[in-house]
Amino acid sequence: IDAHAWGAHIGTVLAVALAGLALWKLREQRAVVVASVLLALSFLGESYIGGLIRDNNAQALTPLHVPLGMAILGLTVFLAVQAAQLRSEK
Repeated sequence: IDAHAWGAHIGTVLAVALAGLALWKLREQRAVVVASVLLALSFLGESYIGGLIRDNNAQALTPLHVPLGMAILGLTVFLAVQAAQLRSEK
């Protein structure tokens, strides 16, 4: 569980950095900016819920934690595809 939590912390930092970079450098790419901000917010929510599950034994939140993790995966794939498309356009 600790390794999972560390991965979440690292992912959260990277997602927030990505959102900041997208807002700064890619403002004209609305889909990328929106997806980046959603990814950062999803990571923050996921980390919070995961902490509640671990620290407070709030197992009732697991049905929210797992689908949110899948949404994070989907946003990550979407952003990777967008990055590849933007790179190929240059």
